Amino acid sequence: MTLSLRLAVLALSCATATASAADRPIYIGSFDRVRVQGPFEVRIVNGSPGATLSGDRRVIEGVEVRVDGSTLTIRNGFGQWGEQPRASTTQPVVVTLRTRNVVHATVIGAGRLTIPRMKATRVELAVTGAGVIIAGGIDADQANATVIGGGAITLAGRATSTRLIANGPATIDAGALAAGDATVRVDGPGEVKANARFTATVDNLGLGQVTVAGHPKCSVKANAGGPVTCGGGA
Repeated sequence: MTLSLRLAVLALSCATATASAADRPIYIGSFDRVRVQGPFEVRIVNGSPGATLSGDRRVIEGVEVRVDGSTLTIRNGFGQWGEQPRASTTQPVVVTLRTRNVVHATVIGAGRLTIPRMKATRVELAVTGAGVIIAGGIDADQANATVIGGGAITLAGRATSTRLIANGPATIDAGALAAGDATVRVDGPGEVKANARFTATVDNLGLGQVTVAGHPKCSVKANAGGPVTCGGGA
């Protein structure tokens, strides 16, 4: 193949890739709860309510974003991909959400959700499956995180109290969440990190690992032999 032909093929490939990539703006009402169902990369930024989908044009046309009450749900649209073969692409679907605040977040499946700020009396985060939630700027009286499966949640900020539940090979890292009181429950081979100032209640039902930083008064149950480190600065 001559150099000129190679350059022509490369230019055609780049043009095709560029043509297939697209942004799809979506106009939505206000929301403070997010539910991700599917392998989407979801990023939340501060701003007036809105959403933008980025990725392969044929793929993002089959993604449904809707608001019911105060809950925004992202998922594959029914029947969209069943009518034609899904485009063969490794380009991820990126969903950028704009809102002023989030108080409740759920990921089901292998999605990834990044939240820069959560401020409320009570904030809730949950992952079922292999998904990931990264939540920073938490400011709450009560901050709860639950992971079922092989997923992970990372939390940062402050809370008067926190409840962390890991079931299966789950990971919860709340070492950067400054909490007054922490309650931790692990069932399986997962790992939980917490940070407590006053009290820490740990129930390790499996062989998972629990670490509670700070100097709290600790109450620990670990009958299955899973390692627990609590207090003493950890």
